[in-house]
Amino acid sequence: MATIRSYKELIVYQKAFRLGMEIFEVTKEFPKEEKYSLTDQVRRSSRSVAANIAEAWARKNYPKSFVNKLTDSLGEEYETEVWLDFSYKSNYIPKETHEKLSQEYDEVRKIFLSIITNPDKSEELTTNNSPPCLTTHNTPLILFLSKTNFSSSLVPPPASADNVL
Repeated sequence: MATIRSYKELIVYQKAFRLGMEIFEVTKEFPKEEKYSLTDQVRRSSRSVAANIAEAWARKNYPKSFVNKLTDSLGEEYETEVWLDFSYKSNYIPKETHEKLSQEYDEVRKIFLSIITNPDKSEELTTNNSPPCLTTHNTPLILFLSKTNFSSSLVPPPASADNVL
């Protein structure tokens, strides 16, 4: 497997960055009175998901620190989902947009949870410059590295926002 030289090559980063940009575009239509509250919060947390992946990458040679930063990113991902729920329930985004963004964040969350909950079963993919925790259960986390869809039985799917809210 090829050596990864930058966090920008990680699919989890690419997905998180793209989602942050999508949220930026969607929130341009939010009411002006939300500019310094909901709009700011959802933009900030969605951007932090990708930013924390970059920070985790910088700590790739220190497994506990790497996992800790990914845990921070996971927290920002959960926060973003809450703001998306508020956005939907406030009728700022349509159901289809909410479901699409939630489903895509679900994929990102599954990657984080797989890495974070199984660091002891992880192994490096290459001998140099690859972060630890890229494999779990002796199976590479392909989505972390490639553009294939991620599906995992490790983490049960979350309840839909309609059922939760």
